[in-house]
Amino acid sequence: PFGRILWYVSQVKRDPETMRIRACSRLADVVVGSAKDLYREFRRLGVYGWGDVLKTADGDHEGRIMAMRFDDNELFPKPLKWDDFQGILDRHGKRTNIQSPVEIPEPALVDLYRRGLGIE
Repeated sequence: PFGRILWYVSQVKRDPETMRIRACSRLADVVVGSAKDLYREFRRLGVYGWGDVLKTADGDHEGRIMAMRFDDNELFPKPLKWDDFQGILDRHGKRTNIQSPVEIPEPALVDLYRRGLGIE
């Protein structure tokens, strides 16, 4: 798979550094399997406990879920405010609430990345 993950920090009590895109990672792998098997394989890598994984699988330990491995994490020295993020997407004909995976056109990702690095 090829893709990038943009990391958004949701609002935390009046903290001015929240509600921003703060980092970018490269999607390295996507694995689909049972909740039980994926938890066993990846539990040392993540922050999800068994209860979180089981909830994602609707309480079924054999339920099919997806795990994403990522690497090449980069923190943005200039995190993007929500409105700036949406403005860049608008210029490229895209809207999203970023609550699930969404395809972002490559030129939009380049603009977002450059802005986050403070190049633009």
